[in-house]
Amino acid sequence: MPAEYQKCLVGITAIMNESWYTATKAESEGDRRGKLQALSLAKECYAMKLDLLSSATVV
Repeated sequence: MPAEYQKCLVGITAIMNESWYTATKAESEGDRRGKLQALSLAKECYAMKLDLLSSATVV
């Protein structure tokens, strides 16, 4: 199971990084809606990551 947790964390982190990039790009282009959608996705990823880490068992 620890390998699966690691895969999930890597995937969630990649999505978070991309969403921050997208939010920054949208902001520079004046796209408020795109920025808010990207930030919403980042927030969701943080919640998923916190949930995953708090429910993980230490082996």
